[in-house]
Amino acid sequence: MKKNFLWSVLAMIMAAAMSVGLSSCVDDDEDEKDEVTVNLRSVNFTDDGGSQSIQVTSNTKWTISGNPSWLTVAPVQGSNNGAFTLTASANTDKSSRNCVIYINAGSASDYITVNQSGKVPETKITITNNSTYTLYRFRVIFINSRLETLTDRDFGTLDPGTTITADIPTSATEFYMAEYFNNRWYFSPNYDVTYTNLSLTTAEVGNWSANSSANSYSNVSSAN
Repeated sequence: MKKNFLWSVLAMIMAAAMSVGLSSCVDDDEDEKDEVTVNLRSVNFTDDGGSQSIQVTSNTKWTISGNPSWLTVAPVQGSNNGAFTLTASANTDKSSRNCVIYINAGSASDYITVNQSGKVPETKITITNNSTYTLYRFRVIFINSRLETLTDRDFGTLDPGTTITADIPTSATEFYMAEYFNNRWYFSPNYDVTYTNLSLTTAEVGNWSANSSANSYSNVSSAN
């Protein structure tokens, strides 16, 4: 009788130990489950670019993937809780661009959508006469990629130190500055003037026929 009792007690102890052991294994498995999250779901940059810090919450090692050439990531990997920085270069194209960045941590992953706006076309150009002499019948002529005249505006006399502003036609790719002096038209780009615009350049006279303008230019010469 006592023997049977002892065996019963021993069996109960073994069963309890096995139950605790199994419970411990389950808890260990749950603790080892890979986890990773980031604090932002999307990041938006202007056409000028910029940087944005991202916070990572994880219980294991993680790596970053999916970034295109215009978007740098630093650092590209880490462990447990940490951070990385996204840096977008300036977008010189009119079209917007986007990508998806992946944060991979073992069997877990998260993502961030990155958007960058396209460059906003400039609508005006500012020109300043830096010389010590007056420019007469000063004109600004905008042309397109087919060397066609879009606008041709006469600003009249441009005294030293004077600044003017001209509207840029939508399809303009280049522009001329012209002055009428001593019965002769003189063209840029050799004037002692400066202009403020990132998307336009001054055109060479040889690439464009002055007579294609709305006004007929005779006795054409480059400014010296």
